[in-house]
Amino acid sequence: AMSFRKLVVERISRNFREATRIVTAPIQAPAAGSVLVRNEFCGINASDVNFTAGTYLPGVKPPFDCGFEAVGTVKSVGEGVTKVKPGDPVL
Repeated sequence: AMSFRKLVVERISRNFREATRIVTAPIQAPAAGSVLVRNEFCGINASDVNFTAGTYLPGVKPPFDCGFEAVGTVKSVGEGVTKVKPGDPVL
């Protein structure tokens, strides 16, 4: 099975590096209405750091993924998706 790496917040902390870990997860086919994107770049910015510190949307509980701003290419689409197709660049 294919897999990908992602940055996961494992605990709330002001120390971003101690709170996060890179993990490998399986790639799943997109569900209805969803899109699978091959990310080329994904920024980690202030919102990620603030989520990790518990100051942005307090009450969010780990674990959760980091990286809210990405750019890539559509690899496949789920049932009902009509606005993008495989090969389309997305932001």
